[in-house]
Amino acid sequence: MIKPMKCPRSSALTAAAAVAATLVQVACGGGVGELALATFLGTGGGQFLLEPQPMPADYGIFDDALTFSRSGTQVDTTPPDLYASEYNVFVSGVNGARLGACTGASGRVVGERVTITGCFTGRYVNVNRLVSDDGTRVLYHSFDPDLATGLWVDVNDASHALKFVGQTAACEYVGATKRAASYQRRLAEVSQAANGRPFVLTTAGITSLAVTGGQTWTGEFIGISGLRLTSGTGSVDLQRRDTAAPAACP
Repeated sequence: MIKPMKCPRSSALTAAAAVAATLVQVACGGGVGELALATFLGTGGGQFLLEPQPMPADYGIFDDALTFSRSGTQVDTTPPDLYASEYNVFVSGVNGARLGACTGASGRVVGERVTITGCFTGRYVNVNRLVSDDGTRVLYHSFDPDLATGLWVDVNDASHALKFVGQTAACEYVGATKRAASYQRRLAEVSQAANGRPFVLTTAGITSLAVTGGQTWTGEFIGISGLRLTSGTGSVDLQRRDTAAPAACP
């Protein structure tokens, strides 16, 4: 579960002093209530590697996995509609005896929840990790969410937005003002020690987002279409929207 963030919290990417002060007052008892958070949406395409809990003594290296798809029996590792809140998911391939009952199963992803009939019920704890409700199955997926599709809009103030262009460039919009930015990705990676344990997971994110004349942020994905940027004690939640950028980057 994504927990509400602690105050202070700035809603503007530029974190201008006047805006930040107003938003902190609102969020921390100014009479308007909690600020909104980005909605989590998990990916339903690709191979998920199993690390059972507790780890069996005979567990090998990557010998159990589920392949999720959105096209029935057809292997389809593309992500779902990036603007949807839920979608159907199918298990189109299974490796390993521990997951044999999942062959041909189907279910649904709703936000962070995943329910595959007769196979798996649990939730995404982050964009790269699934955990069953009983804690006995942990699944890892080295998936890196797309950044370039859509416009990333501040969930608390639609006049603030971010557009990613290519692999390293971005543009920040604050009202009628636009500023160039550069970013570096942190790519997801799953690996194992030589004896098959433990799993090591690098979660997808942004190691650095530097706005020209502004702040430098780090970023964590809230599913495939939510992004939380943090700088110092301030943070901002962005949600992917099917909206064109208001203007080309400088």
